[in-house]
Formats: sequence, structure tokens, C-alpha cells
Amino acid sequence: MLQSTLSFAGDDVGAEATNPVDLAMLLQSLCDNLHDAGKEASYSGPLHLTYEGRPVSLRRAFTNLVDNALK
Repeated sequence: MLQSTLSFAGDDVGAEATNPVDLAMLLQSLCDNLHDAGKEASYSGPLHLTYEGRPVSLRRAFTNLVDNALK
């Protein structure tokens, strides 16, 4: 089961192209959405921080990290 999950995740990541991502804006947006949902989340950091990566995968990873931290 674990091998199937890892294979699925690997296929998903490989399909997404890398692009410049503004990590600061991504995190601000994520925290704003969580705050709107009634959770205590805020962003404190630079206004912009560009990184070359996979936007959907990065958003998913940061969402998981922040959700786990809130729990």
C-alpha cells in the first residue's frame, strides 16, 4: 500500500512543470484562507520571495505543514 501511494505521488509530481513561485505570496494566501475559515494563522516574513518550483505541489506541502501545526 505504501509503495502504491509513493508511486502515485511521484507520478503526480512529475507531471507538474516547474515555474517561478512567489513563496511569500503563496504563504500569505494560505494563511488568509485559513484565517477566513476561523483558524489562527498569520504570515510574518518578506513581501516577496521567488523560488523555481512546482506551484501545486508546494501549495499542497505548505497546506499540510500549516494544517498539522494548527492541530
